[in-house]
Amino acid sequence: MRNYMNIKSTIFAVSLCIGTFNITQAAVIVVNSGSTEGFTVSNNDLIEGVTGALTSGMLLGDEGTSADLSVLTNGAFGASGSPLDLAETVSVNSAAGSVTVTWQIGSDLEGYDITGVNVFTGWRDSGRDDLNFIARYATVSNPNVFNDIATVSHALNDTNSGAAMITDSNGLIASGVGQVQIVFTDQENGYAGYREVDVFGAVTTVPEPSAVTLLCLASLGMVYRRQRK
Repeated sequence: MRNYMNIKSTIFAVSLCIGTFNITQAAVIVVNSGSTEGFTVSNNDLIEGVTGALTSGMLLGDEGTSADLSVLTNGAFGASGSPLDLAETVSVNSAAGSVTVTWQIGSDLEGYDITGVNVFTGWRDSGRDDLNFIARYATVSNPNVFNDIATVSHALNDTNSGAAMITDSNGLIASGVGQVQIVFTDQENGYAGYREVDVFGAVTTVPEPSAVTLLCLASLGMVYRRQRK
């Protein structure tokens, strides 16, 4: 009988804790749009002014565009029409395979809560402005493992520029993030012009334990002490 009561107490305590720490599954939302004009980009996001590291592939500076990764985080979109604003365009060339760029957004102990990722394209015509990439992240605690946020493959018609806005229906894409990565896959007509990558969020904070959490821990402690006796 005593063992039965111990088992019941353990089941209750564990069930309480599971309910306390339950996390709603993410539901990523991607909104793509095109325009014959430019887009307004952020100049105060998490990677503003942070130059990414080119981890694979090449940026070839096609048609006189820039191969400087700092262009993607300088907070400027530039003119979208003709002539092409070369100073604000990085051409991503898929002839040599995928191009992967990684941004270190901080080494804070808890990392960052990521709430949005925006990627912008732009060209002098509609021939090289499609959106083709994979957005990923790695946490501070596990920096060598990247997790996919979303895969974007969106063709734009009769536009000069494009935008992909990635958010989550719960308001939070991921917590404890230390790195954000964009993998540029096969591009329209061999290479496309990218203008900006913006990442939004705030420093991850460890919440104070709630009353339910404290009750959960107390219940487990009581079960442990009872079983010891």
